[in-house]
Amino acid sequence: MERDAFLERVRTATATARLPRPDTPRPAIPDVDDDSKSMFTAALLAVNGNVHSPPTQAEVPELVVGLLTDSGSQRVLAWDDDQLPLPGVIDTVRNAGFEFVTPDVPSDPVGRINHQAGYGTVDAGITGAAAGFARSGSVVLTAGSGRPRMASLIPSLHVALLPSDALYPSASAWAADNVASAQGTSNLVFITGPSRTGDIEMHLNLGVHGPRTIHVVLVPVG
Repeated sequence: MERDAFLERVRTATATARLPRPDTPRPAIPDVDDDSKSMFTAALLAVNGNVHSPPTQAEVPELVVGLLTDSGSQRVLAWDDDQLPLPGVIDTVRNAGFEFVTPDVPSDPVGRINHQAGYGTVDAGITGAAAGFARSGSVVLTAGSGRPRMASLIPSLHVALLPSDALYPSASAWAADNVASAQGTSNLVFITGPSRTGDIEMHLNLGVHGPRTIHVVLVPVG
């Protein structure tokens, strides 16, 4: 549409308090034929993320313990065990000696402030992930009961457990196949690599406003 015609439509709609109907939407981004796992891995590595593909489910809990140990983490904020794609991970981490921080916020103002201040000493977060997007290396998390948002936003290290069969070409492909999941949560978090900030001199800094390191563990299915 020409610019003048578009602006005229806007002026007319403003005068009548009725917005014009949009033009026919563009087709959704087509699916890709390439191997989703390889594409996802390459895309996440390109944005300073890390991908792990243990061959069996039994290796996942110890892999998570190893990632926490190697990072020097001590205090952990995590989703509930039954909200992760593989049970038993939290028990294994706890038995390895890591301290878990409760995500439950007290109702009284003083308790709430003290609790939130304590997030500053959390080293690592363990979450699940609803899906991964092969084109960008992103993962999407849905908040809810037993799935605290802070676990992926506050700690310097984020470990996300993603079922290996939950890879999609793009966010639009996932949303089209999972309408209920996309609409049935109070919050969706899309994460593409570590937190990054560019200053005025064009220097890229990682971890200024969120995790500095992200590990996505592809959990085998079956």
